[in-house]
Amino acid sequence: MSKENAAKYRQAQELLRKGWCRNGRGAVDSSDNEVAPFSPSAVAWCLPAAEVAVGMKFGLDRFKEHTECLSYWNDHEAADVEEVCSFVELAALVEEDEALS
Repeated sequence: MSKENAAKYRQAQELLRKGWCRNGRGAVDSSDNEVAPFSPSAVAWCLPAAEVAVGMKFGLDRFKEHTECLSYWNDHEAADVEEVCSFVELAALVEEDEALS
């Protein structure tokens, strides 16, 4: 746990605010073609792909132990980008708090 992880969560959050996708697609380009999460042509990401794009390894799963996997949650019809970004912000705040302990 660290401030560095908190910063990476916030980087992932920035990507999600730029463009968010779901329905089983990790990242897409401007033509709506699926691309690698770290591709320079990516313009939208799902939550797990945004983590990959900033160099994380699905660390948010530890905050959702009692729920479905992140991909399912990201793709759920009731989810929206604000809910996903709020969750990522919460994870960043937990990282910062734990770094102070």
